[in-house]
Amino acid sequence: MRKLAAISASFILVFILTLPGCFKRPLLYPEPEAVRTTLFPARVGGVAGKWGFLDSAGNFVIKPQFDAVGPFSDGLAYISTANRKWGYIDTTGRVVVKPKFDVVLPFTEGLAGVMVKEKWGYINKKGKFVIPPQFSMAMPFSEGFAQVRVGGIQSGKWGFIDKKGKYLIKPQFDLLGRFREGLALFSNLEPRKWGFLDTSGKVAIRREFDQALEFSFGRAPVMIGDTVTGKWGYIDRTGKFVVEPKFEEAGMFFQGLARVKEKGKWGYIDTTGKYVIEPQFKHCGNFFEGLAYVKIGEKYGYIDTTGKIVIEPKFGAVGDFLGALAPVAVEGKGAYINKRGEFVFGPVE
Repeated sequence: MRKLAAISASFILVFILTLPGCFKRPLLYPEPEAVRTTLFPARVGGVAGKWGFLDSAGNFVIKPQFDAVGPFSDGLAYISTANRKWGYIDTTGRVVVKPKFDVVLPFTEGLAGVMVKEKWGYINKKGKFVIPPQFSMAMPFSEGFAQVRVGGIQSGKWGFIDKKGKYLIKPQFDLLGRFREGLALFSNLEPRKWGFLDTSGKVAIRREFDQALEFSFGRAPVMIGDTVTGKWGYIDRTGKFVVEPKFEEAGMFFQGLARVKEKGKWGYIDTTGKYVIEPQFKHCGNFFEGLAYVKIGEKYGYIDTTGKIVIEPKFGAVGDFLGALAPVAVEGKGAYINKRGEFVFGPVE
């Protein structure tokens, strides 16, 4: 095996969660219908090494040359060089936007949020500003709109803009999610109740839930009660419960199934609330590419949508299959595996 260190795009996303303004930032969830990735970030030379991208066979197709990278999104990946500035490359490794931004977000719908001198704006794929830097925080576009914040971390408010920078909803909320299936989560700190807005900016589902996640497959998980005794169920687009609150925890629907927790064990339900895979796992992930990771004992493996174990639990840590490969760790060493559970890269320190 090559003596290289691998890490997944999912781990890179930790970077996004530590951006300035994360204290009162909107929620950021993975896509229920993730775009299939064909290039996978990997690093040569340990912690101080360089990053490149592998193909699904574990071969470098973009040679290691960058100090840091992000996942490919909308055909481009963000990268950083020795000047500690960020730019973007295409799938051939060609730099299409020179590294000159302080902080960046992935491209979505043809635009990417970037920060210059502590202000956020949006650029196109040529690196030209189409919405000038003016916001204290910004998020990626989804369904034609993006959340932006005006004001400081403690006192700032969130609203929505369109791709021309025009406000759909002026900044007024403490917490704001992206649009998914035409609806977006919103809340204020007092009282901390969640509801949903539609794309006209009107309240579609009033604020009455103690916690909530985004819509997928026409369903949204919501919680009634406090974080200790509260129960999760699922509502439809009218706000009506279609699966009554009874779960200790619940997730969004991915590939038609949602992970839920009852009596300390995780299983999967369909959109009617019927169990497809009975609760039995210590922990589990969402389905991508027909596979989901599960924890059995102290090790992780993968199951298919029938609940059959297709990759035996033998890993200390795992990630999702966002394409042909998934990141795993064995005794602290990183690697990528294919859908047969075979190592195609690593494991190495």
